[in-house]
Amino acid sequence: MRNLILVVSILLGVLTGIVVSALVNPFLFRKASQLHQLIPAHQYALPARLLIPRLRIDSAVEAVAQDKDGAMDVPKNEWNVGWYSLGTRPGETGSAVIAGHLDTAVGPAIFYRISSLQPDDVVEVIDIKGRQTKFRVTSIKVHPYTSFPINEVFGKTGGSFLNLITCTGAFDQNTKRYSDRIVVYTQKMN
Repeated sequence: MRNLILVVSILLGVLTGIVVSALVNPFLFRKASQLHQLIPAHQYALPARLLIPRLRIDSAVEAVAQDKDGAMDVPKNEWNVGWYSLGTRPGETGSAVIAGHLDTAVGPAIFYRISSLQPDDVVEVIDIKGRQTKFRVTSIKVHPYTSFPINEVFGKTGGSFLNLITCTGAFDQNTKRYSDRIVVYTQKMN
């Protein structure tokens, strides 16, 4: 009799645990095919082109992630720009980030003249579905590479932002790196 009571108690405990788990974590017993319905879809498609009319830039957008050191990678083609695909899509709430090369060993690259942008200049992103989103330049800042404000550039919320980055400053032959980064801060236009 004691064994029967022990077995029934254990079974009731296990069943109670399963029921409580299902109530606390409803995802536990959902089929994988149902989960995609619970995850919000992106409002914007992947970026395809970056246009900066004032600089006559019309560039393809490459999706980039992180390099071997954990920093934002750069586009493979010096005339393309690289959108940080682990972050926000341009147009969505948060800070989307696009980088471009300043120069190459043989001359200027896509963002060579980006420092000449001014507040109120327009930057446009066209996504793969042809949707165009416009941003207005709000400020341009130069930050030392060694104290780059990652949260300011990648983590700003409270609106829809697009930040453009390239190298600037002195080039160090030993590290093959520029001393500074220039960031063009923009905000989505209504």
